Amino acid sequence: MITEYHYKLIKKIGEKNKSINLNYNLIKLKLIEEMAELTQALLKNDEKNTIEECVDVWIVLNQLGFTLDKSEIEKMIDYKLERTKEFLGIKED
Repeated sequence: MITEYHYKLIKKIGEKNKSINLNYNLIKLKLIEEMAELTQALLKNDEKNTIEECVDVWIVLNQLGFTLDKSEIEKMIDYKLERTKEFLGIKED
């Protein structure tokens, strides 16, 4: 789904945002806008637009991640994935 290329590119974008001092509040406003557009696409059951808006949210969300504590994000990802795995009854290989 998401390739190494995508991760490398989003990292470059995040680093550029830092270098031009694009701050948390500006990114937060953009994320709110993108999430509203995703909500509209979901409510309209518009699959094509839903995909586009999911990608927009993913990109901006990752940009926001560069303004936050990386170790805290990683801990929360681990926690949430573990909780979801348990909820779904997924066993370890």
